[in-house]
This record gives sequence, C-alpha cells and structure tokens, in this order.
Amino acid sequence: MHELLLKLKKQNNSKESVNISEQLRFNSDYIDSPLTDEGISQSEQLYENHIKSLQNIKIVLVSPLLRALQTAYHIFKNYKPMPWIVVIPELSEFMNTANDIGNNTLDYKKLIEFKNFDFQAIEEMVKDNQLWNISNLVSSEKKYTIQNILEMRCPLKKQIQNQGPYILVDYLKNNYLETPSDLSKRSIKVRDIINEYSTNYLQKEEEKIAVVSHAKLLQQFIPEKLQNAQMEYWNCCQSTHS
Repeated sequence: MHELLLKLKKQNNSKESVNISEQLRFNSDYIDSPLTDEGISQSEQLYENHIKSLQNIKIVLVSPLLRALQTAYHIFKNYKPMPWIVVIPELSEFMNTANDIGNNTLDYKKLIEFKNFDFQAIEEMVKDNQLWNISNLVSSEKKYTIQNILEMRCPLKKQIQNQGPYILVDYLKNNYLETPSDLSKRSIKVRDIINEYSTNYLQKEEEKIAVVSHAKLLQQFIPEKLQNAQMEYWNCCQSTHS
C-alpha cells in the first residue's frame, strides 16, 4: 500500500484573513470557509505537476470541511480512472476556530462537483439531527455537554443542523471543543480507518490510497502506524499563515 497524504496548510487559501485575529477566530462568517481562486488554482497545479503521473490511486479519503472537499475535487476531477472519493468525518481539522467547524455538510452533497463523492459516513453521523462535528468528538463527556447545550438552544431538533455550527463557535470563545490529546486519539481512529480501507478494498500492492486532510491532524501520522505504508506528503495549497 502506498499512502499519499495531501495536507492542507492552516488557512489553506480559504476565504478568510491570512492573519487571522482572535476576533476572526470566533467570527461565524468564517464557518467552514471555501477555497479562494488561488487555492483552486494550486490544487489544479498539484494534479498537473504530481498527481497526474501517479497511477493506481483507487481510493481518496477526504475531510468533510468544504476546503478539503474542493481540494479533492480539483485535484482528482481529471484523474483517470476516477477514484472512489469517500468523505471521512474523522479527517476534519482540529476544531479551534470557526473555519474548522463544519457546516451542514450534506448540503454540499447537492452540489454538482460533489455528486460522485460518498457521503455515507456523514449521513450515518447526522441521524436524528445530530451534528457530525459532535459525533466526531472522542471525549464522551464533552460530547454529552455540547449535545445538551445544542438541545437547550434548539427547541426543535431540526434546528440543530442549521444553528448548531454557530452555537459551537460561540462555545469556542471560552472553551475547547478538542484538546491536543483528543486530536491524538482521533488520529489513531484515522489510522485504523485507512488500514481498514486498505485491507478491504485494495487488491494489488501497487494500488494507492490518497488522504486529503489538514496539517494538525496529519502531523500525528508516522509510517509505522500504518500497515505496510509508504508515505508521501504534499502541501495542496500554499498559505502565508501557518
């Protein structure tokens, strides 16, 4: 198995200030920001300069954050044959800014560019009007606390999907959604997921899995933790803020 870990640097040319201030960190206007035109161009250049020449990419595992979905689309839209692109909630970024809070991700499923993406894992997490961001937390105590806050502030459960991300940003002003220890534990789940896809769906040694995720999460990775893995890292989009 050969892993291609495609890393989105922090800010990743999403439509936010490149020098994000404390105020912008908690500005709900920046929830799940998309790529800028520059970010899209850099994703397409990565395909032309590197990915195009690589053969046997069978599976792409991608974070559900919009900038990651867009990056995966623009990297692989012309790759032949088209790989199976699977949206994996656990691949999301460390949640400590508004930009790292996923919006109503299933709305993205309706967009033409994502019509061939597999959103099944997200669909499973948002059953009963839950937020995938919260289902994704490794701390049961934190998950319980946040869910209670959401239910108190959203009398109707159907409101949670639309209002929930804004409530999470408000919560972040004085609290943590994740700790570094939580992120480390989540990265172990990610390794298990990658190994599972490799074991169950790759049939030949030369077949590859590409992972489109974020800097802080992928910094947790070391090759020894992935079975028979040979890794390459690519920065998909250049950023002036790390």
